Amino acid sequence: AAVPSWAAGGATVNEAEGCAVFGSVEAARAPGQLHLSAHSSRHSLDLTAINVTHHIDHLAFGQPLAGHHRKLLAKETELRITPMDETLHPAYEAHTSIEHYLRVSPTTFSPASLTQLSSRRASPIVVHPFVASTHRHQLSS
Repeated sequence: AAVPSWAAGGATVNEAEGCAVFGSVEAARAPGQLHLSAHSSRHSLDLTAINVTHHIDHLAFGQPLAGHHRKLLAKETELRITPMDETLHPAYEAHTSIEHYLRVSPTTFSPASLTQLSSRRASPIVVHPFVASTHRHQLSS
């Protein structure tokens, strides 16, 4: 794979120019889309020159799980709750668009299924595991 231009000089993704996006979004439990794009009322942006390389520190759906609930989940289930955590998505060439498609599947674990894992009575745990696929598109100049 080619080295992104920002890394050619030895920079890491944390040292490269860019912005940080964080927060939360309340959304209906229906199919939808979330778009992040660069806009500025004070600057003129050449959208063809923007490097969309990004690192996802954390991405999850639903309420955060308490530590004692997280310990009750199988490791495979725990990994499906945050499959994009700590992932890097480099744009190797100019005029690249990176899109992530996610399918979220809310799942409830009942106390009956958890009593095998824990001696105490547990209330249902609702988790939102998801699968993700990433696509890079080369935009025409």
